[in-house]
Amino acid sequence: MDRELTVSIRSHLIVHADPEGYGVPIDFEDVLYGAPGGEMLGPSQRLLAELRQLAPFLGIALDGEGNLSDAEAARITPCEEDDPAHREKAAWLLLFECARHSVAMRTLLVFS
Repeated sequence: MDRELTVSIRSHLIVHADPEGYGVPIDFEDVLYGAPGGEMLGPSQRLLAELRQLAPFLGIALDGEGNLSDAEAARITPCEEDDPAHREKAAWLLLFECARHSVAMRTLLVFS
């Protein structure tokens, strides 16, 4: 995490952890800085890919194509507070659904 924040600065999930900027449904490599208003601009596809990689570490099962079933979404939605990762799962689900819709519907994802 420290290396990513200070050296690599390539993870769209970590870089966009900040509540400002945009996700666009155009696939490109790195987060761009200096978008309108000085915001960050990143591809929704890369964010979605990183969220798919993170899912197994949170105990979230995706199908073979990296999709979340309605049953699995329902299973993780009522995150119990005794689950040590309940906040992370809730944040993951929100980001996953936003990124998925951005890619599928070709819409802008606004972090604010």
